[in-house]
Amino acid sequence: MDGRQHGLFGCQSLAGVWCGENEQAIMIGLILRNSRDNLVKGLSTFERATFNLQIVEVFDISEALLWLKSCHLEHAIIDSDCVLVVHVLNRSVVDNSKFGFLILDCLMLGTSFQHLCFCWVHQSTNKATHSLSRLTRPMGMVDDKLWVYGVSMMAQV
Repeated sequence: MDGRQHGLFGCQSLAGVWCGENEQAIMIGLILRNSRDNLVKGLSTFERATFNLQIVEVFDISEALLWLKSCHLEHAIIDSDCVLVVHVLNRSVVDNSKFGFLILDCLMLGTSFQHLCFCWVHQSTNKATHSLSRLTRPMGMVDDKLWVYGVSMMAQV
């Protein structure tokens, strides 16, 4: 049974690496949906950085947790299309690597929630988040954030 039926908020997250001529950057898109699967708000950010894709995916989850915490939410489901990160977070596996330290950071942030669940979703179900994450670069919003509030048309993307 999907926890959203019990008043939990769902957060879809997406991370990606963008490569331009003279720069590399991380794109992050986050969509927050309520228990009725309606869009509450979204966040897109584009930050100059160079990491491997696994590190970027964990960084994305960490950003999602910080964002949800700043929204004062205590119950959340975080959807990600990165099966490795979801698997490691659900098993609480930590090693002595950059990846492991970021996982530990996510697990520590997760302790501030009363209920938190990490779920894998197929990439095709993350269409709204993909679209949102692509918005910041064309708008020239490097190292900045784009906030979207209650945009119901995003749910149709």
